[in-house]
Amino acid sequence: MAPSELMQKSAAFKYDTIITVKFPTTADDPRQSEFQVHRGLITHYSDYFRAALNKETFLEGKNGVIELELNDLDPFTTFFAWLYQRAGNPELESEHIDGIFDDHQNDNKEHRTKARIWLRDCVRDWVFGDMRQAPEFQNWAMSCMITALSGFNNFVFSVTAINYTYEHTMQGSMLRKLLVDSMGRYSRSLHQNFTRGNKSYVDDLPLEATQEVLVAFMKKDPSWPGPISAPLIRDSYMVPVPDRTSMS
Repeated sequence: MAPSELMQKSAAFKYDTIITVKFPTTADDPRQSEFQVHRGLITHYSDYFRAALNKETFLEGKNGVIELELNDLDPFTTFFAWLYQRAGNPELESEHIDGIFDDHQNDNKEHRTKARIWLRDCVRDWVFGDMRQAPEFQNWAMSCMITALSGFNNFVFSVTAINYTYEHTMQGSMLRKLLVDSMGRYSRSLHQNFTRGNKSYVDDLPLEATQEVLVAFMKKDPSWPGPISAPLIRDSYMVPVPDRTSMS
């Protein structure tokens, strides 16, 4: 089959029937609570939705309606936009951060506060992708975080983001690796306080995070040399992506 025919077949498969994703919002919640999504598209990029919308196995698949918890609403909203605007188009990553990190030299308090909020949301999106088995979406969120981090000389992940990461991921996850590596590479004060045993500085961090940072310092891994400004290598934090051609 010619490449053009394969593309047409893939497109037809992705944009087939419509299903509904619903969230239990309240009347005073201004956020969109129902999303109309092409079944082929969402199941193509998420093994979780592929299984949940199986017509032969689950009621959701037969009815074409799936309900998610309210705390998934914000990350799903981003996922929905990603599916239709950025899936398969990694070059559009810069558009997501345009206007947020437009001046890499503007490392002031206001800029860092804005970055912490935005990175917290990226962490939430990555975790959603992890839980819903959508590796391309995870890698997109990760790529955005790494691009953003390159604009700062200080560690800009909030304690909220760190705690959320350790509450919702397993040991060895790429997101934990990014956080630990970022602590060492971008925070001289953090490095000094860890090595000097200043417990009050790290009291708000999850115990696992503290342990992993200390282990990284103690190992003195050449690829993780401590407080330097060396860039993070993007490919080191990507999760494996299955071959999608057989799913089209």
